[in-house]
Amino acid sequence: MGWIKLSGWGEGSLGRIIDNGKFYMFTFNNHDYIGLTSAGSFPIYSSSNSISLNNWQFVSVTRTAAGLVTFRIGDNNGNMAISGAEGQDSGTPIAGTTSVIIGNNSGATRTFDGLIGEILTVEGILSDAQITRYYTSTIGKYK
Repeated sequence: MGWIKLSGWGEGSLGRIIDNGKFYMFTFNNHDYIGLTSAGSFPIYSSSNSISLNNWQFVSVTRTAAGLVTFRIGDNNGNMAISGAEGQDSGTPIAGTTSVIIGNNSGATRTFDGLIGEILTVEGILSDAQITRYYTSTIGKYK
């Protein structure tokens, strides 16, 4: 989870927020959303039009050991909600093949276009209350 401010949709309109060679979270301009994919599975997405350019937005993705994903997106006005279907199947998580890269991929062909602030990765699934607490404690920095 963390804050992003897109200036554009990134290289190839698929700028990476985070990538480890097998799992990546990306921006996508066809429907203005965040996507996530793992090797061998189809991409899953937040709601269409859930991300916009030139605004700070909070993005949280939880993923269970079974690969079920929930996106939460918030703005800098105190509004955060689940975006897209809750518990989307992203396939079984597998280990990455590169170091974790923020803002691109290992081939440097999917550059993120904008700013990324305070990305936090944790082991385990945070509760809604924990995600909300992090969101509200950092919102003042992204007005």
